[in-house]
Amino acid sequence: MNDLLSLFGFTGVRTDVPRARPVSRHQLARSQYAQPPSFTDLLPWMEYLPDEHAFLLEDGRSVGAVLELTPVGCEARPAKFMEELHRGLLGMLSNILELDPSPWVVQIFVQDETDLRSVTAQLHDYLQPGTRNTPLSAHWLALMDEHLRDTSRPGGVFDDTVVTNWRWGGRIRRTRLVLYRRFKRETQP
Repeated sequence: MNDLLSLFGFTGVRTDVPRARPVSRHQLARSQYAQPPSFTDLLPWMEYLPDEHAFLLEDGRSVGAVLELTPVGCEARPAKFMEELHRGLLGMLSNILELDPSPWVVQIFVQDETDLRSVTAQLHDYLQPGTRNTPLSAHWLALMDEHLRDTSRPGGVFDDTVVTNWRWGGRIRRTRLVLYRRFKRETQP
């Protein structure tokens, strides 16, 4: 074999390539099990304050709140309902947002939850107390539980290649509004 290599000008040993040190077990473990970067590392809050129902930001003095937004059905509602809804939202926002030199920051996060077990519990709680333990209610709850499990299985129920070009399946869309402001050092409350 060496004769064949020397025929083409090869000696069989490369001397121009630096030899790398073998990978240690520590380096292998660190690279294989390292936590990947997460977007939550970029969020400004440090911890949740349960007594205040607020989040403490990383500066240690500013706080924020996370609110879950629930859609309100407005189709075919009377104008009075819409006016009351408008007044309620306006009143809530005017009570929260006072004039201050520190600007407010609003962020909206949308998340699709594919685990629909919470819906089964909500359906059970929705039943009237007198009808919860009847055979019809038990059958209906079992049927709905099976339906929700089928629609929320991994990979969805089917791929919609005509309209959305996405897989179809059951999910709950949660929308959360994050509201906070940073206090400047000289205006700290």
